[in-house]
Amino acid sequence: TRQCTAVIGNYESYHVQRWMRVDTVKSSAIDPDLPLQLVSRGYAARGKANFYAPPSDTQYSPVKRHWGQLKTFLQNVDKVLEELKPILEKVARNNAVVVMTVNKGQSSLLMNFACSAHRRGFDLGNVLVFPTDTESKILAEGLG
Repeated sequence: TRQCTAVIGNYESYHVQRWMRVDTVKSSAIDPDLPLQLVSRGYAARGKANFYAPPSDTQYSPVKRHWGQLKTFLQNVDKVLEELKPILEKVARNNAVVVMTVNKGQSSLLMNFACSAHRRGFDLGNVLVFPTDTESKILAEGLG
């Protein structure tokens, strides 16, 4: 597969973008007659998408399982917001709160963020971290 890399000066993006001659609706193979289309990182070199939406029509569908979890959240959102309100009022700075979530796999990123911010003298008093596991909770509390 031929590839081309273009470096464009003064383009307002710090991200590497990937363009292919594919039909992004049908996830077609590369076709030199099609115009270039911006594609996600999930496209293989031959032009086929590697990421697909999970099936929702089977008995063991992950979509249906997630709908159940979403239903639990929606049934309790008012209670959760009521519990969060005093916490948010306490940590807000100029009516702003930075909300982050972290799991054990991202713990090094959280440590890097906190250490870099402290080294530069940034106030992290308005950062609210929602850990997804015990290890991350202990780490977040230890970082302040």
